[in-house]
Amino acid sequence: MQVTLVTPSHRGDYERFAFLRESMAACDIDLPQVAIVPARDVPRFEAVPDRHRLTVVAEGEVLPRGATARLVERLARRDITGWERQQLIKLAAYRVVDDPTWVCVDSDVFFLRPVTAETLALGATRPLLLELRDFPIGPEPTAFRRASARLLGLDPNRLDPALTYTAWLVPLHGSVVRELLDFLDRRQDLPWWRAMTAGSATEYETYGLFARHIHGLAALDAADRRTCWLFYSTAQFPDRLARARDRHGVSAAMVHSRLDCDWSAVQDAVRSLWRRPQPGG
Repeated sequence: MQVTLVTPSHRGDYERFAFLRESMAACDIDLPQVAIVPARDVPRFEAVPDRHRLTVVAEGEVLPRGATARLVERLARRDITGWERQQLIKLAAYRVVDDPTWVCVDSDVFFLRPVTAETLALGATRPLLLELRDFPIGPEPTAFRRASARLLGLDPNRLDPALTYTAWLVPLHGSVVRELLDFLDRRQDLPWWRAMTAGSATEYETYGLFARHIHGLAALDAADRRTCWLFYSTAQFPDRLARARDRHGVSAAMVHSRLDCDWSAVQDAVRSLWRRPQPGG
């Protein structure tokens, strides 16, 4: 299976992106990665210490024609956040990714053990639709799901409230993405990116609901796969991190980029864990 890692980022997250790259080298992860950043940030990201199989692309090469100027204008007016723009970039990544499937990896993720394309993006026999049940992530996915359902013409009240598509290390399959964007263009009589931002719809919920309810899993296998552990607190971080990897078999973790923490201490704990043998290893 051929897979590319896709990471929208910006200069404010450069240090975390560099640590993501360090984690890939430490865990012997040999997958291509495309970093998509504002044009002014390209030189900085191209200077990251580990460039193995890394391509750095300016956002203007990914966002649809006409979108960049409008989004920059809306950013200046604070009508749209950088987080929302990165969501659009993840869906539009097919414009610069050669592989049929890409896995979205945010800058604040780092790996704990080796992974392969199959680990991240293969379901039973076909590409994976990451569909999580009772995932403890807070109330936001409910609002995300309702907004994306309305965009797609689905009744939010008829959806399974225990399911979410909001996660980390999320695989997106190119043919399904393109069918989704064509569907949105036709349904909304607007460019898909304008329809999504106007409706406050998010990328993962829109993709997941489309793949499940409209595309009918015609090309994907849905599965609940807990690949990435989320940290919104660094209390007892080294012990909790080791437990996540060694007891629960987690492949990656995320310390939220907005969390006020000692980032150097986080890095030291992760590096120490890399040096420890894994159970059964």
